Amino acid sequence: MPNRARVGLASIPRAGLPKLWAPALAMVGLVGTLLSPSVGTAAEFTWRFGTNIAENSPSYQKLAETVHTLETESGQRLQIDIKPLNGYGRPAELLPLLDKGEIEVALISVGYFSDRFRANSVMELPLLYKSAVNGTRVLWRFYQDGDLNQDFQGIKVLSMWMLSPYGVFSSQRPVATLRDFRGLRVRVFSLTSGRAMSKLGGIPLNVPSDRIGEALAVGALDAITFSWESMSTAPGGGGKRMVDQLKYLLDIQYAAPELAVVMKQSVFDALPADLQALINQHTGRALSLEMAAQRDAADAAIKARFIADPHFVVTHLSAAESATASQALAPALTEWAAMVQKRGVNGEALLAKARALAANGGGSESE
Repeated sequence: MPNRARVGLASIPRAGLPKLWAPALAMVGLVGTLLSPSVGTAAEFTWRFGTNIAENSPSYQKLAETVHTLETESGQRLQIDIKPLNGYGRPAELLPLLDKGEIEVALISVGYFSDRFRANSVMELPLLYKSAVNGTRVLWRFYQDGDLNQDFQGIKVLSMWMLSPYGVFSSQRPVATLRDFRGLRVRVFSLTSGRAMSKLGGIPLNVPSDRIGEALAVGALDAITFSWESMSTAPGGGGKRMVDQLKYLLDIQYAAPELAVVMKQSVFDALPADLQALINQHTGRALSLEMAAQRDAADAAIKARFIADPHFVVTHLSAAESATASQALAPALTEWAAMVQKRGVNGEALLAKARALAANGGGSESE
């Protein structure tokens, strides 16, 4: 956050100044106060905003830009202290911190909290959508149709978007065919994605994003499912960047997590109507699709860079192996539907709707 501290004439010691200056100084101080009403005036609402992404990522920069817009257009009545990965807490701690009131806004990976966001887990199933924008349109259609109401009780959704489908990246062991998955210790991002990975023969390990580099450094992981863009910006382990810990990159378009910027509904409801309207104006579906488009563009650019870099080995599954992978993963989708059905969610209906929406682009631009 920018430092808003200001030094005014009031801080200049007046002892020893000629007495004739005093009226002039008083007048200058008064004019300065009138022209700068925010000087010495505390914000009406101060929020702490914890995120789970690196400060140098485009997504963080966009969120910081949105925060600045909200502060500026509120006339500084609203102050939001946004911090990057681990600034207020580790990724798995952000929602509990929000619940306890230790932060007011959180960017969370929804799959970390699968017990709470049961219906949302449909978005983490593999091979459903081809891009972050496509997935985000599906997600917002679910939200606007009320399919996710049970998950978001008491929560104000400021934004939510899907990431581009992940690749599978390995440090030492080539991963280029389905056979290469057998016995592979793979970092996954949620229980849903982990169950699917086991169908390919991998050994899923649920490692939070801020621990991936460390796990790779000590040899606890053979490979990771992760974002191309995040892999290039995230810190690694052993004093390295994460990108420096990886070599074999499989562009499988596996699956990806849902990110959501959330706050307690009660905190939002405590705002006056004009500030509520301001926040709604700059968040919601439009911001979500912008974040998703940004991720698609960033992933495409990073992928192209790695393809051209001889240090990396970038591969794709053949058409035949892609078809075999789809067949192998099919039971994971039906098992997911049966599992959430036992927890009060109509999994079969959600899955059918997700497939239909993804197939036609996830809905129109105007929805």
